[in-house]
Amino acid sequence: MENYSELGIASIGAFAIFAGLIALAYTFLALPVVRYGGRMIFLQAVRREKPDFEWLIRGFWTNYLNIVLANLLVSALIAIGMFALIVPGIIIACRLAFTSFLIMDKKLDPIEAVETSWKLTKGHGWTIFLMGFVAFFIWIFGLILFFIGVFPAIMWIKSSFASLYESVVRESDTPEEVVAVE
Repeated sequence: MENYSELGIASIGAFAIFAGLIALAYTFLALPVVRYGGRMIFLQAVRREKPDFEWLIRGFWTNYLNIVLANLLVSALIAIGMFALIVPGIIIACRLAFTSFLIMDKKLDPIEAVETSWKLTKGHGWTIFLMGFVAFFIWIFGLILFFIGVFPAIMWIKSSFASLYESVVRESDTPEEVVAVE
């Protein structure tokens, strides 16, 4: 009888490990493509273009490797910064906020996108930080409104970051020079 309970616990543990691996693969291999595509849709809306919802899956066949590598690079850099007493992680997160837009909009490779995002956000770090800080409370307020308010809150947050990206790119004296990091 005791062997059956040990077997059941081992089976649950093996299933938990398998489910964890599937969740990890989804988080790092599928979710970034949809997230980056969603950001591109919001950027199209900011530019007053007709949003193309194909962007949600277009990255799987056009820019997949760059999206996944950029997501891993940005996540690793932010994690390393967080281990260095949190503040450097917040600074890194603010300075790399435009990486996803650059990957989708300018078709840069991950290293170029990180470098370009770092250059573009110079002087805009506090703005990005405050936008993220306010966005957190807007999201919480949307959550308080019986979960339905989360959807407009997320739309407002995503469109405001897309708008900030577009205005920073337009503000730079020569965007081609900033984007072409060679």
